[in-house]
Amino acid sequence: CRYPKATRSFSTMIVDLARDESAIWSESVDSKRRNMIRKAMKSDVSVVHGKAIMDDFLRLYDDSARHNGLTPMGREFLSELAGGEEDLCFIPFVAYAGGRPVGALGLFHDKDYAIYWLGATDRHAAGLGQGEMLQWEAIRYSRVSGCRYYDLCYADSERLPGIFGFKKGFS
Repeated sequence: CRYPKATRSFSTMIVDLARDESAIWSESVDSKRRNMIRKAMKSDVSVVHGKAIMDDFLRLYDDSARHNGLTPMGREFLSELAGGEEDLCFIPFVAYAGGRPVGALGLFHDKDYAIYWLGATDRHAAGLGQGEMLQWEAIRYSRVSGCRYYDLCYADSERLPGIFGFKKGFS
């Protein structure tokens, strides 16, 4: 496979997971994101991860991708990734409000590095801080799983300023 010479470089944002959780909370997560996580907690938003919630993850991901004019990756492919027990793991996360799935996050990790790969929000759900809560729970999961870094993966301030600002609030 041949690739043309890169004409543009891209950035990412990293959270150092070697610090204790309280240091990450106070030094990496900005006050707006902390307030949204608190709002999610007060609104009884819960986050679940693992293979058991794959159907809810896939529904949110498919809907979000199509709404944004993207072709979603195949359900079989993502389900196979989540079912693997390899050194590189894919973990689906889903946020629930009132028992209804309202947000999703797809995380890849190996022994040292976690990558926020996919995100989706139910566009009809209220803004309860579910996106922030998903990020915080993925960061906590990654740290407890022994990862050294959490990568917010691809940050483009020009093309995606809203997503850039959201991710910047965590690193």
